[in-house]
Amino acid sequence: MAYWLNYARPLYHKGYQKGRAAVHTALDLVIPPTCNYCRCDLNDESRWLGLCHNCCFLLTRSTELYCDRCGTKSATQIAEHTLRRIRTCDACKHFKFIFSEIFTLGPYQNHLRDAVLQTKYPQGYSLALALGRMLACAQKKELDAFHADLIIATPMHWLRRFQRGAHGPDAIAQGMAKYLGLPRANRLIIRSQYTEKQVALSQTQRTKNLAGAFRLLKKNVVNKRILLIDDVMTTGATCNEIARVFRSHGAKDVAVAVVARQGLKDQKTALRS
Repeated sequence: MAYWLNYARPLYHKGYQKGRAAVHTALDLVIPPTCNYCRCDLNDESRWLGLCHNCCFLLTRSTELYCDRCGTKSATQIAEHTLRRIRTCDACKHFKFIFSEIFTLGPYQNHLRDAVLQTKYPQGYSLALALGRMLACAQKKELDAFHADLIIATPMHWLRRFQRGAHGPDAIAQGMAKYLGLPRANRLIIRSQYTEKQVALSQTQRTKNLAGAFRLLKKNVVNKRILLIDDVMTTGATCNEIARVFRSHGAKDVAVAVVARQGLKDQKTALRS
């Protein structure tokens, strides 16, 4: 864990000006930087991320390997991981996903689940930024290999955003875009319909609930490789529908990056073609 953090810090601070560092040093005397998850004091090595080393370990401690295609735990991938990247697993190889691959920090459980839930409220904005940086940092090699042209967060309907007062995926996307040096598209696609919350719906109901819910505002995505950002993925219905809209307007490829993956429990919950 400490290896990729130490490797990534110089990348994030590339071009860091001495004057800016002096301002931060002066500010630290008044308001010392703290971890956005546990609120402990941060040292110089951790301040760029916004999370202490202990919390980084807690949030990425899972050693389980997940399918690059759907994000589900795969025994096949565990067996063959040292040989090559596994593009499909037993849970998803019979199903069609419109997005091509998924990048994640780990399963939606324990501390990672708690962190994601905090980002759904206004006070979790800084934590969402930190999680975005950590996701970009941990998956940088794979994300670079995707060669994304732009980053965009899964859109939230304006009324729901007004009610909640926060949009975690947008802050996560902001943290990732800055770290990776990629443009972040704002309002490229919107959620034009106020749909029922997905959490209580079955897979079939989720798909029907999202039909026609997203609308592209700027149709300049032809031949673009798009990295779609969300906080957590369950069945993938939302990301799949957004990817469908992008691909139908000429996007070359769509990949998904999520902080946490709940995982497909069985083939019945997967997205059918």
